[in-house]
Amino acid sequence: MVTVQVRSTDPITAWRIRDVLACHPLLAGPRVDIQISADHDEVVLRGWVADTRLIPMAGRLARTSAGRRSVQVELQHQARCRGTAATSQTRAAGAR
Repeated sequence: MVTVQVRSTDPITAWRIRDVLACHPLLAGPRVDIQISADHDEVVLRGWVADTRLIPMAGRLARTSAGRRSVQVELQHQARCRGTAATSQTRAAGAR
């Protein structure tokens, strides 16, 4: 999910970047949580993604829509909890 922070001082730019990111099939689903904050000098992407390959993709798409503003990408990789728990349980059962 891609959202715009309410306190953005340049909401037009923030919504334009949000629309570009949300149109991408890999960035529009539940595998991401990105908040966009934009002011007249810079754009900041904060949140998490489930796949590390999506971080540079989000930054590249944001830079193409940001115009002259600098773009800071503060996205973290977050592993999916269900897959991690299932893998841990399988390993524990196999160790017995």
